[in-house]
Amino acid sequence: MKKFLFVALLVIPLFSQAQRGVELKVSGGMEYIGVDPWLNGGMLTGSLLYNFNGVFALGASYSGGVSNNFFIEAKSNSYDVSLNELALDAYVTFLRLGKVKIYASAGVGLVKSKTKEPVPDFINFDQFGQPVLDLEDDAVGFGLGAGAVLNLGGGWYLNFLEYRFRTLKSDFMDMDKGFHGSVGPMHTIKVGISYVLGAK
Repeated sequence: MKKFLFVALLVIPLFSQAQRGVELKVSGGMEYIGVDPWLNGGMLTGSLLYNFNGVFALGASYSGGVSNNFFIEAKSNSYDVSLNELALDAYVTFLRLGKVKIYASAGVGLVKSKTKEPVPDFINFDQFGQPVLDLEDDAVGFGLGAGAVLNLGGGWYLNFLEYRFRTLKSDFMDMDKGFHGSVGPMHTIKVGISYVLGAK
């Protein structure tokens, strides 16, 4: 009986503060790939979510990299690179502290990257005998994350902390050729603001 009461006290406040409906969200921050990052930079994200209640939500997002750098040769040289991601994630709010809610997320994403300038290739040579390489790759990866949101009132929310890591294939952007260690997961750290349509 005590366990039932404890669960009820935890769950009832979650649903009582439910904000059902469509949520529009814009966020930005930084992303990097690998423990010793060989690709990093900024990222802007636009998201469209549907809140089923105060606990569960499902959303799609598109992210574009800003001033991303691709490092090789023990990070002694960097090259311009694009990084984009199309993702589908599920969100579960598991704790509320006043106007703050803390959530966990899980989902799948398609990550694409392409170098914007020739990169030295120590394995293959072009027809002129010069070691250059134009890299372009994509990968489907699974991700887990967590974040914290502050209810600003009037349907507005501040996502003041959001972190996620996403797995990538071991040869993403030819990192298995030894340009700079192993691939490692993709990490994103962002802040954002969102608005729930029709929120009361």
